[in-house]
Amino acid sequence: MKNTLLSALAVLLSISFSNNTLYAQAGSLTLVTNPDNGLGYTGGTVEYNNDLYFVYRNASSGSQLASYNGDTIILIPNPVSGGVQAPLVVYNNLLYLLYYNRTTEVYQIATYNGSSITLIANPDASASPFAAVTIYNNKLCFQYNTELAEYDGTTWKMFSPPQPGGFTFQGGLTVYNNKLYMGYQTTANVRQLMQFDGTTITLIPNPDGATAFSPLDGGYQGWPIIYNNKLYIKYVAITGVTHLAQYDGTSVTLIPNADASPYGYGYGTGGFPCIYDNKLYIQYLNASHITQLAAYNGTSMSLVANPDGGNGYQGAPIVYDSSLFIQYQDSNSIYRLGKYNGTSLTLIHNPDKSPYGYANYTSTGAYITPPILYGPYIKEIVRPGYYLYNLYIQYEDSMGINRLAQYNDTVLTLIRNPDTTKLQNAAGNTGYKGSAVVFNNSLYVQYYSAKNNFNLAYLHIDSVTTLPVTLLNFTVQPKGDANLLHWQTATEINTNYFNVQRSIPGGSFATIGKVNAAGNSNTLLDYYYTDELSAINIPPVIYYRLQEVDKDGNITYSNVVAVRTTGGKGGFVIAPNPVASVINVLAGADAPGAVITLEDINGKILYSTKQDVTAGQKIQINAGTLAKGMYIVTIKNSNASYKLKVIKGQ
Repeated sequence: MKNTLLSALAVLLSISFSNNTLYAQAGSLTLVTNPDNGLGYTGGTVEYNNDLYFVYRNASSGSQLASYNGDTIILIPNPVSGGVQAPLVVYNNLLYLLYYNRTTEVYQIATYNGSSITLIANPDASASPFAAVTIYNNKLCFQYNTELAEYDGTTWKMFSPPQPGGFTFQGGLTVYNNKLYMGYQTTANVRQLMQFDGTTITLIPNPDGATAFSPLDGGYQGWPIIYNNKLYIKYVAITGVTHLAQYDGTSVTLIPNADASPYGYGYGTGGFPCIYDNKLYIQYLNASHITQLAAYNGTSMSLVANPDGGNGYQGAPIVYDSSLFIQYQDSNSIYRLGKYNGTSLTLIHNPDKSPYGYANYTSTGAYITPPILYGPYIKEIVRPGYYLYNLYIQYEDSMGINRLAQYNDTVLTLIRNPDTTKLQNAAGNTGYKGSAVVFNNSLYVQYYSAKNNFNLAYLHIDSVTTLPVTLLNFTVQPKGDANLLHWQTATEINTNYFNVQRSIPGGSFATIGKVNAAGNSNTLLDYYYTDELSAINIPPVIYYRLQEVDKDGNITYSNVVAVRTTGGKGGFVIAPNPVASVINVLAGADAPGAVITLEDINGKILYSTKQDVTAGQKIQINAGTLAKGMYIVTIKNSNASYKLKVIKGQ
């Protein structure tokens, strides 16, 4: 039978570094020299024509556009007296920017074509700045005074809201279902969601009649995010309680809060929505005035328990290694990196005794510095877009100096600063200040040096230095219901042991075994480990890596090896496994007239049925009365027989 033959096949894919060493989890920052004695790099980065562009404060305290080609920073001359401001946007092969014309005291849009900056005349005589730029219907759209401005590269169009004398936009611009949405506050002090379809602007009625003063700051509050093809926003109801609200293209609906809290969604101007594991997560202020993660699954909202009595979830959500990471303030008021795996929230140990920890401000003191993912690109791809990467955050150490901190799915490590930074200066604490961006496969950040300058700095990862282990090869061979791992080392220095780690698609690496190392060696050594898969049913792809731990406690990682199968025994998989009350057998092949049985380890048949099975079908067997332990599920017909082992876990 063809499916049976295919199930016995596995394709090995391996990746390795050119120097055949383990991947180092360390690095240091290097400063890029400023071209003058100005304050330096102030943010607003964008990539254009293969160079990195940003706003730069020069020696005359003016703002200029600057380009960086990977070696040097070049300052672009200003067209008239004034200065460049963010945002920077690439549109129709030109770089667009906001420019303050000091001669006329007017804010204007300008373009840069790779040679010079050209100012664009405003659509009227207004001196007010543009804001909240986005691209919609292949046109640039801006907030412009109380109107929406549209620019196609040649002509301006202005669109007025239907409420005369509108006051101000709120909450940015979001494209949803081919329409542009934003917040708007009318002269009657009503904050509402506003829709633009490319021709007209429409105000969406509030579901409860809340206005900006009933209660104070009622109505639409911003934080738009799209989840399950609906637009979600933050909304203060007429009762004064803040809710998650849903807009489905027709009307706004308030989502019931998870408890009787008089506060609800977000803290002050916060909210920090994100999507993880097919749920929408927000910041929630409970009745005890403690912030928590709240999960909304499209039907109801639930709260994630805090691991201690701290102030809770503070923001900066990011998905890394199949978990959701956040900033968390613990019971000692220390900021920590929190890890939520879909079930529980745990706190990552800070690398020093700092009373500060995960920094809770940017250089302006306004918001948490956003975390970023970065790592060296692996050219031999295990799967499309696969990277070996780490999570990076801003961290204030025990001396009050800002550091770039790296989390590698195991520990948080502080990156060495490039200079002897002072505790404080005119711009606050020195060191890493944020504005992180990946350019040419390197991580660049804003750094405030001891010389009172903002510098562009890049992270150098020590992945090409001599490490404790020289790994010649690392392979995995399928062998029945097991995988045989084999690796060789040419040299070892002070090695202690290897942890064998395994992952499945969408999962994180977990240690499944330990192999002691030689310690010190200059000869070829072979290591083996057998991964018995009988307890987990073979998934379509299994990933392996080695974690080398030396006698000083330092950790390095091997390359990743992927083993591809056809998805288990003939395509039949039990998931999840272990099980609780129901055994779900996912059929990956047809099995007409199949007899399906459940047996204990002694061969006693506990359940039996006969049915036609088709590929893609889910077969369910009641396991609620089973005792903890191992069982066998058999799917058998005249052509083939499949045996799957299942664990009853609770």
